[in-house]
Amino acid sequence: MPIEPVQKVYIFGVKNIKGEVFKKLQMSEYVHIEKSGKLKKIDESLRIKIEKIDFAIKFLSNYSSEKFEKSLSKKEIIEKNGYIEKAEKYLKIFDKLYSVYQELLNKKKTFLKDKEIISMWNFLDIKFKDAFGTENFSFFYLKISSDVFADLKKKLSEAKIKFLSQDLKTKGKEKVYLFIVYKDSKEKFLNILKDLKITHLSLPSQFIDMYGDYTFDEAFDLINSFIEKIEKNIREIEKIFSKFAFAKGYLMVLYDHYYNKYEREILSLNLPGTNLAFWMEGWILKRNRKDVEKLLGSFGPSLYWVIRDPSPDEEPPVYFENKELIKPFEIVPKLYGAPSYRSIDPTPFLAPFLFMFVGMALSDAGYGIISSILSLLILKIKGKSLSEGTKSFLKLIFLFGLSTIIWGTIFHTFMGFRISLGLLDPMKEPLKFFLLCLGVGYIQIILGMFIKFYLSLKKREYRKAFFVDLAWIILLLSLVLAFVFKIKFFKYFVYVSVVSIFLFASDSKNIFSRVFGGLFELYGISGYFSDVLSYARLMALGLATGVIGMVVDILVNMVKPVPIIGIIIGCVIFVFGHIFNLLINFLSAFIHSLRLQFVEFFNKFYELGSGFFEPFGVRSKYIKIGR
Repeated sequence: MPIEPVQKVYIFGVKNIKGEVFKKLQMSEYVHIEKSGKLKKIDESLRIKIEKIDFAIKFLSNYSSEKFEKSLSKKEIIEKNGYIEKAEKYLKIFDKLYSVYQELLNKKKTFLKDKEIISMWNFLDIKFKDAFGTENFSFFYLKISSDVFADLKKKLSEAKIKFLSQDLKTKGKEKVYLFIVYKDSKEKFLNILKDLKITHLSLPSQFIDMYGDYTFDEAFDLINSFIEKIEKNIREIEKIFSKFAFAKGYLMVLYDHYYNKYEREILSLNLPGTNLAFWMEGWILKRNRKDVEKLLGSFGPSLYWVIRDPSPDEEPPVYFENKELIKPFEIVPKLYGAPSYRSIDPTPFLAPFLFMFVGMALSDAGYGIISSILSLLILKIKGKSLSEGTKSFLKLIFLFGLSTIIWGTIFHTFMGFRISLGLLDPMKEPLKFFLLCLGVGYIQIILGMFIKFYLSLKKREYRKAFFVDLAWIILLLSLVLAFVFKIKFFKYFVYVSVVSIFLFASDSKNIFSRVFGGLFELYGISGYFSDVLSYARLMALGLATGVIGMVVDILVNMVKPVPIIGIIIGCVIFVFGHIFNLLINFLSAFIHSLRLQFVEFFNKFYELGSGFFEPFGVRSKYIKIGR
């Protein structure tokens, strides 16, 4: 299929209409704008506000799972209106509520920390302020063993330091002792502690102002009462949040409003211009030209534009336009990379093969039914809230499910059981399955060669098209017809195509370069054989799915005879075994089928381009955009 034609557009305008031009371009979604290479710094206040709104939405989601169900037009999201004004008020209310809420949480956290510290000292049955010493005496609290206590007493006696000691608390082999010494002996006492490598416990002096007149137990109880009051206030404010959760929908509108404004700001800053004028360049779909001209013409003489066809040396972005049935398969070229604008859209050509390959690799009709039903249910239940990309992928899973039902029926397989219907049993006839896989691979590779031939004609490279590309097609077809189907007449086509490739593969006028170029090109036939053999992976995957499914069923039959418990265990093995088999083999089938497209099919003709056509438009994270 040809790629949708595009045209280059240049827009020039006076600066005072720049904002309005960007708004209209964003709402129309007509123009793929080419951004400047240099990114200028944007005012971060708008980004910070967007993050704040997003946080508010996520926070209120804890109190309500409801979403903003009403769809809004692009204009309602872009322009200021009743929704936006209300949402701004609700954001201010949320900020105030959350500020109070956060303050309460911080206070609770502080008191919990205070409580933890004070709980370590509740063995002291004295007032807080008295635990630090008196005017003449210093108090030291030491956590030491009885042996260290004896050594310390001895050292203090030798140093002639008068002291009193009190055993306060026992904890394992260590005890907490209170030592009281005269203040003029404090330095000597600390030096002895240092010599014995004893560290004295530090009392939390920061609490004296608040808890000085309380005992440690009383301070502990007081903190608990503070925490209870704070928790009560937190519960009250959470009730307010619960009632306020309705504002989440308005904040969603506000988020999308500012997000799109942010996109315009980035674009505005990173396009060339002067203090008086701005200009930009981009691409439009050719079919939209009249609509674009009408839109730009609405600005009168303040705006000037030029629209032209792409020049030969330009590589425009590409846009696919496929039927609804084929559209989900666009994920494949989008994963691989945009093709060249002067190439073709590969989606319609790869779609039937990818559809077929996943079904052959998964190969169980039961798994196909499960995949199709699950994807349909998700689309039905969650469809409105899903992004277009997710919906497209679910449709793809549904189609793969249908393919698996077809091939599972052909292969006699349903949830690991062998069924009487079917045309081919891979377990009993693996060679036929192997040849089937190689056959469909061979057909896809020939199709790739025909596409390459068509593209050479399109580029007017007639010599290459007829004497190399077409010669390869004739060679590959004739080899099969002559040596597999034994139609001897076709061996002459083999000879002619080999000579044609040998003589015309190289453009060089040098005879040696031409000979070696031709030989090198003919050596490429080994690559075609290996490409065809790569499709044997479909057989391996199909057999693996069937074997694992059969093993699960055998295990179920082994435990089933055990009364009651056997049935329960059998059900568990059946359900989880087949879920595992479905998930792991669906993933393998999809990845390997993709690989066949990327490596074996695309390398025959695919040329990468500049990128996909992505018009500057309204983007929505939360709100459904209506017409």
